[in-house]
This record gives sequence, C-alpha cells and structure tokens, in this order.
Amino acid sequence: MAYCQKTSHLAAVSFPDNCEVLGRVTLESKDSAASFARLLEEAQNLYPEADDVVNIIVDAKTTKTLFSTSYSYVMSGIAIKYAD
Repeated sequence: MAYCQKTSHLAAVSFPDNCEVLGRVTLESKDSAASFARLLEEAQNLYPEADDVVNIIVDAKTTKTLFSTSYSYVMSGIAIKYAD
C-alpha cells in the first residue's frame, strides 16, 4: 500500500507515508468541460473515500470530419486518500 503527504510544494516519484493510493481515474470531456474539479468528482464516484487526484496527465484529442473539427481532452491521474 502506498502513502503520501498532503504538501503542495513537494513533488516526488514515490509517495510519502501518510496517504493511501486508491487507483487510477480517467475522464474524457469536451473542450472547456475538462477541469480538475470534474476529475476529482469522477475519482470520488469510483473511490468514495478519495481526497485528491495527483500525477495528472492531460491529452488533447482532435477529431476532424469533412465539415467540422471537434476537440476533447482525456485527463487521468492517481486517486489518493490522506491519512487522518
């Protein structure tokens, strides 16, 4: 079980001792609908005890047809729970 500390200025590959890694969460959304708040909401749907999402990756997808171009974003990260 991996753990991590709630510190906004610390970045590391491994997780410190006071949080539990719950699992990966992924969200695909259109244009301006992509946000950290929506990714956290999705994490809490999958893992009700999730406190945060870390190591976030955002990929842009472009879909072109003969008459239009549409954009979407795929966001993913690691859902974690801070120790009390």
